[in-house]
Amino acid sequence: MYYKKLQMKIVIINLLLLFFSIASQAQTNFWHFGNGITFTFEGKKINLSFNKNLATSVTGRESFSIQDKSGKLKFYTDGISMWNERDKLVDSTLLGEYSVVGAPHPNSDNLYYLFYVGNAKKPKSYQVADKVNYKKLTPADTISDNRLTMLKTKLYYTLIDLKAEKIIEKNVLLAESILTNCCILKHKNRKDYWIVAHDFKTNQFRTFLLNEKGINKSPVLSKMGGIYTKNTYKIIRWELALYYLKGNVLGNLLYIKTIQDDDHIDLFKFDNQKGKVIDSKVMVLKKEKDYYINHWDSFELSSNSKYLYKISFYNNISGNIVSFVEQYAINQIDSIKSIKKIILPTKKQALYSQLAPNGNIYITTSAEGGLITITKTNDTLDLKNIIFDEIILPEGKKEAGTMPKINHLLPLEDEAKPVIEKNVPFSREILFETNQAVLKPEYETELQDIIDFLKQNPTSTIEIAGHTDNEGEEAKNKTLSENRAKALANFLIKNKIETTHIKAIGYGSTKPIADNTTPAGRAKNRRIEFLISEKK
Repeated sequence: MYYKKLQMKIVIINLLLLFFSIASQAQTNFWHFGNGITFTFEGKKINLSFNKNLATSVTGRESFSIQDKSGKLKFYTDGISMWNERDKLVDSTLLGEYSVVGAPHPNSDNLYYLFYVGNAKKPKSYQVADKVNYKKLTPADTISDNRLTMLKTKLYYTLIDLKAEKIIEKNVLLAESILTNCCILKHKNRKDYWIVAHDFKTNQFRTFLLNEKGINKSPVLSKMGGIYTKNTYKIIRWELALYYLKGNVLGNLLYIKTIQDDDHIDLFKFDNQKGKVIDSKVMVLKKEKDYYINHWDSFELSSNSKYLYKISFYNNISGNIVSFVEQYAINQIDSIKSIKKIILPTKKQALYSQLAPNGNIYITTSAEGGLITITKTNDTLDLKNIIFDEIILPEGKKEAGTMPKINHLLPLEDEAKPVIEKNVPFSREILFETNQAVLKPEYETELQDIIDFLKQNPTSTIEIAGHTDNEGEEAKNKTLSENRAKALANFLIKNKIETTHIKAIGYGSTKPIADNTTPAGRAKNRRIEFLISEKK
């Protein structure tokens, strides 16, 4: 009878995990992006349609879809105008000319923030500057600040009440003199967000915390990397208007790319606990041997952040379009290595890319037909995993334009934690330094739901069991596993859990769950397990 009940609990837990996984993906069910193209994800099925409201949006402008936590579409915007799910125009005075992203309020089901970059007023010479042929400029040429004020853009936010379908705050200034893009990264606690922007004429990042209290207008500042303002000529580069900033699903990596800097991309490590950029690396990009003219690069990180994909096209010396995908293995930017490059058997220009809730990367193109899809993106790149025209564009549409930046809303593969149940053992991935038993601050958030459960169930007790692999002396392993369990117990006590309700025990290597003869098996055996039961 006991085992039948246990099996039933396991089934229920799996169903709940599935529900939470679906719920976390639901926030990205709809993609609205350049030239009026719309994706709708329905499980594994993907529909693509045409949206007349966004048809006049310029190809380079980002769009964003606002959905509630159940995945229902509420609004969509191109950064300037906003429509509701009934395609009714709600507002046309937003200032997001260059970039728009959004995130739900961490402490409300009804509030949603939009963040965007633009200018309150376009400079008078905006149209003139737009037509300047910068390739013909010489070192003697200069461009006045008045003509390039469009590059010194501002970061704004708008707060929306989804239930009341109204704007609460609009065009609230967060930062001035920043570059023309922004992005959002997940906080270490997986609940809050960091809004990231980069200052103009400096190497300074500024990040704003969005948490249960709303948006904190006091930024976290960090200086790292280059200054994106000037090239070898004595001018401020026009291509900065097309500067690109993007992050990964994990929330701990950023990259910066400017259109004309086709020889490198800048990668950054991000501390998503403190909101600081902590390291940088320049990734050199080699020109193709048969390169002649035109060049475009788009980049996307896999969901596990082990691979960086470079999607490119150029015209070769024969005048033909060459598109390719190159996969790089990256180790938190410490080492970067190209491991596979595939020339795409297509005459289309591969343009923008975006990771999707289903783990695929979708690539827009410059020709009629369909999008390019890369599947199994956490594996080594293989031509058989690249699909052409799986999703066909609506008739008459030649290209899909930019993709929305939604990596901060995508779920991690292991994001859904096990549901805590009494009498059902569960584990957490809590790592310690070799031969050490000090709980690192970044793992404290892994214990918060356990603390909450124990406080909500004050008559419950918890057993914390430390385990090791079989390497080394067993006596030392037992002591080490016990000390690590005690470290977690002390953290619970620090958070007002009664000492008499906690038991810490170390089993050393006596209870393996995997094969100790393999590295993968030993890694699984080095674990912390919890068991909550009713106090006897």
